[in-house]
Amino acid sequence: MLTQTTTTKNSGTDKTDTEILRTISDAGRINLTDIVRTINPDFDFDNCPKNHYRYQIDKLVEAGQVGYTENKRGRDLYFLKTQYVEKSKRVIFSKFVNAMKTAKWL
Repeated sequence: MLTQTTTTKNSGTDKTDTEILRTISDAGRINLTDIVRTINPDFDFDNCPKNHYRYQIDKLVEAGQVGYTENKRGRDLYFLKTQYVEKSKRVIFSKFVNAMKTAKWL
């Protein structure tokens, strides 16, 4: 009996989807070069292609979390299709405390 297996292209990076989503969320609209520069400041643009990052973003595009605009050469800017929600308890609590500080109490 044969079993069907599917393979997906490995992104080749050790960066998580959360880091990429956070970067795109912070920027609003951002191109691939700026995403790579933000996530990996030591990236060698002269000798290494950015394909691994693009493959990882492609998975987010297919999942419907990230959208993009196109220009004559291809993809131009990436943006979030959905609102990114931080899952870290520390960040959520920090945002709550800041909201309480800025709230106007009667």
